[in-house]
Amino acid sequence: MITLDELRQLTDDQLIEKLAVDVMGWQNVWCMKCHNTGMHLGKYRMPCRDCASWRGLGLTLPPRPWNPLTDWNHWREVELKLMEDETLWHDFLKALSAITGDITHHIGVYMEADLPTRVSALISAHQELYGK
Repeated sequence: MITLDELRQLTDDQLIEKLAVDVMGWQNVWCMKCHNTGMHLGKYRMPCRDCASWRGLGLTLPPRPWNPLTDWNHWREVELKLMEDETLWHDFLKALSAITGDITHHIGVYMEADLPTRVSALISAHQELYGK
């Protein structure tokens, strides 16, 4: 299980990939240009990390960047996926309260939390609940 200190040491790209693969359930795919695996998310939203190719991933148009750390619409996709799992939603709110230090009002803490804090809390809750 990942600790909050370890979460804080992850780069934005690492947080995004952890969220996409572990929480959203997206899969990494093979890049036909540089022949590396695990460099691109199966939702086809990011170019290959090694060669920056989007054609090598079989795309005809450049992918749209997916960043729930900065884009509220992308966070909403995560939020909808999160709400499918009531236990995860509850654990996420507890983790968010623990990160912010306010354990009195879960929904108030949620409404005031910025996106990076929400992502960290969700990854923490997901790993605690599912161990990955």
